[in-house]
Amino acid sequence: MLTIEHGREIQITEDDVQVCFNFPRGHKKLKRRNFSDNKENVLSWRQHLGVDERDWDSRPLEVVSQMMFVDENLQMLPDDEESIARKERYAKDDRLFIRDFIALVYACLIEPALSGAFNQNLILGLDEVEKISEFNWCDFILSCLNDAMDKWKSPTSIFAGPLMFLVVRAII
Repeated sequence: MLTIEHGREIQITEDDVQVCFNFPRGHKKLKRRNFSDNKENVLSWRQHLGVDERDWDSRPLEVVSQMMFVDENLQMLPDDEESIARKERYAKDDRLFIRDFIALVYACLIEPALSGAFNQNLILGLDEVEKISEFNWCDFILSCLNDAMDKWKSPTSIFAGPLMFLVVRAII
């Protein structure tokens, strides 16, 4: 149950998330993990994308440009040694692109960081991308929504949750 303005409540279930996004509803609970839980995994991921490990304020566009081999104006980058090596890694192991894509969906659509930086919490939980469908993503999105609503109650806070889900849910 989601309580909105003036105590009005909206019932939102995993079924609603499934209808909106068709995300998996596996048997495993998906949990946020923060940087201190697995520093090596995050640093390895950032290195794979060519993002400086000290730059914790990367924006989603910067990550997309690394994934898609484009600059910040979305123009194709010339093939240099680094981009060729990254393309070869993607070609050899499609799990890299899957992990990057899931991380991007999480950071932009499910639980964006208040600062606008790339939210890296979930990256840590995707060590084995082959098992993505075993996780209950619908339950996870509801959990993120509830957390975002709790934080949004502060008069100075902005909403940083699965806004796209709420928009789609309101339409269907």
